[in-house]
Amino acid sequence: MTFPWLTFLGLLPLVGGLLLLLPMGRGAARIIGIGVALATLAAGITVAGLYAGGVDLSVKVPWIRAFGAWWSLGLDGMGLAMVLMTVILTPVVLIAEWNAPSGRWGAQAFFGLVLVLEGLSVFVFTATDVLLFYLFFEATLIPMYFLIAGYGGERRGYAAVKFLLFSLAGGLIMLASVVGLFVVGADQGSPSYLIADVAALLGEEVPRGVDDREVRAAVRGGEERADPGGGVEGGVPARLAAGSDEVGVADVHQAHRGCRRRGHRLGCQAVSRSSRCSNAMASRRGRRRRRARASRPATSWRSATRATS
Repeated sequence: MTFPWLTFLGLLPLVGGLLLLLPMGRGAARIIGIGVALATLAAGITVAGLYAGGVDLSVKVPWIRAFGAWWSLGLDGMGLAMVLMTVILTPVVLIAEWNAPSGRWGAQAFFGLVLVLEGLSVFVFTATDVLLFYLFFEATLIPMYFLIAGYGGERRGYAAVKFLLFSLAGGLIMLASVVGLFVVGADQGSPSYLIADVAALLGEEVPRGVDDREVRAAVRGGEERADPGGGVEGGVPARLAAGSDEVGVADVHQAHRGCRRRGHRLGCQAVSRSSRCSNAMASRRGRRRRRARASRPATSWRSATRATS
C-alpha cells in the first residue's frame, strides 16, 4: 500500500489550524501557521509531481457500509489545478496579512481558521464520494463564517449571517440530491456514493466514452467469466466477456439479464448504458432506412416526369 498522500495533504493544514486554536503566544502562532502552510505547499508540489509521473494516488476505504459511503479520494487534471491553487494562495494570504489581522479574535485565530479552510478545501477538491464531498463542502462554511464575522468590514455580522443562510439554503438542495441518490441506488440493489457508481447509475458517460469495452471491464470486475465453448456462464455471452468486437444488441441485452440475475450491480449498470447506446444506434439506422424508402418513390416520380417532358 502506498503512502496516502491525498489524506496527508488535507490533514496537515487541518491539524495545524486546530492546533493554532489552542492558547499560545502571538509570535509563535504566526510562525507555526506559516510553517504549516509552507509544508502543505511542499506536500502539494510532491503530489503534483507524483501525479505527473503516473502514480496512482487514489484512496478508497469503506466508511459507512450501510449507506454505501467511502473514504474515497482521487485526483484528476481539474482537481490538481484547484489543489495547487489552494496550497499556493494560502501562504501568500498569510504573509500578506502578517500584521493586518486585528479583528475580533486576533492574528492567531485568523491563521488557524485559514489553515482549517485550506484543509477542508483540499478534501473538497479530491473527494470522489458524493457524501464525502457534501460533508466537506458544507464544513467549509464554518471557518468562512468566523472569518467573515471576525475580520470583515463594518457590517461583518450581517454579512456573515447572510452568507451562512444563503449557503445553507443551497446546501439543503444538495442534501435532497444526496438522499435521492441513496434511494435510487438502494432501488437498484445496493447504494453507493462513489462518483463512478453514481455516473453509471444515472447513465452518464464517463470521460472515455461508453462502449462494449467498458461493459467487458465491468463484467470482469464483477468476476463474470465466459466458458471456452462459446456459451454463457453467469448470463454473460462469451463474445462479450472475451473481448470480441462483434457485439450485437442481443448480446448486450443477454449480458444485462445475466448481470442483474447474478446481482452484479456495476456490470449491470455498464451493460444498461451500452444497451441504451445500442438501441439508440439501431433506432437511428431504422430512421435512416425509412427516410431512404420514403425518398425512393419521389425520386422515381421526378425521373419519370423529366422523361415524359
